[in-house]
This record gives sequence, C-alpha cells and structure tokens, in this order.
Amino acid sequence: MIAIKGFRRLEVQEVKDIYGDPPVYTNLKWPVNNRVLDSSSNKNTWTMSGYFDCCKIPVIAQVIELMEQGIIKDKTYTAFAYELLELDFAEHRSNTNVKAAENNGKFYKRLLANPLRYIQP
Repeated sequence: MIAIKGFRRLEVQEVKDIYGDPPVYTNLKWPVNNRVLDSSSNKNTWTMSGYFDCCKIPVIAQVIELMEQGIIKDKTYTAFAYELLELDFAEHRSNTNVKAAENNGKFYKRLLANPLRYIQP
C-alpha cells in the first residue's frame, strides 16, 4: 500500500502504523458515503471519485503540506475539509438551487452544444 501526506510519500512503517498490517482503512464508507468528516478524532475521508474532484487533490495536498510545515497553524484537517466542502457547494449551488449548466463555465457550454462528443451513449 502506498500513502501520501501532503507531497511526501509515507514510509512503509508509517503506513503500517496508521493503517495496520495488513492495511485496513476502517474510516472509508465508500460507496455509501464519499465523505466522512470526524472532528472528534480528526480522521477524515473524502473520496475523490468524479471528474470535478480531481482538481481538489493538489489543493488538499498543498494545504496539508503547509500544515505539516507549521505555516498554517490555526486549522485542523477537519476544519479545512469543512471549508473546502463549503467552497465546493458555494461554487456549484446558489442557495439550494443548482446553477444552470449553460451559464457555468466554458466546459458546460461545449458539452451542451455537442454532448455525444464528450458522453458515450
């Protein structure tokens, strides 16, 4: 098993210390829930499984790296996860209504103009 924290690949022993030997990831609730944010233990899981989740990964890695270096001192991993979730919802939703796709960026306009180019039936 390979694990990365920030931009650093964890040593084999670190992975065993965190996940056990053999590794078991008990906090993962996929596919029932793609997020488990636990402020009591600061053990958080957010499964990045969609196209738009991919761009979050470098942001998360950078923030973890800055936290590990002590540059960001006033945040827990859980607090950061909730802030990222709030930004994610704010970007894609207006109150409780989903924003119209045709008015949300260049990607959707191209997709709606020619859906079969991007989506296989």
